[in-house]
Amino acid sequence: MSVQGRMGSIGYALQGIRELMKEPNAKIHLAATLFVIISGIASRVSVMEWIALAVVMGMVWMAEAFNTAMEKFCDLATEGQYHPVVKIIKDVSAAAVLITAITAIVTGIFVFIF
Repeated sequence: MSVQGRMGSIGYALQGIRELMKEPNAKIHLAATLFVIISGIASRVSVMEWIALAVVMGMVWMAEAFNTAMEKFCDLATEGQYHPVVKIIKDVSAAAVLITAITAIVTGIFVFIF
């Protein structure tokens, strides 16, 4: 792939981030991310702790992005109509976000409390 092609791919990814940030839950994740970064700076966490925090924060953002994409796809495929299988897909996708958020919270407890 050419440099120009790669730059186009980055542009599409940045557009995806802009779309993701329109989601209400993304705003919650952004606030939590900023809180963790500020807390980490104030607490002077170690490099290894920063790595752990960065990994779990990235996991939460990835899960939210995949969840949002899945929801948009399901809405498109069903034209907004209820379907019991689509409900399961959306619920499981949301569960992935919840699981990663809980993992991030537990990691934060270990970094900031213990």
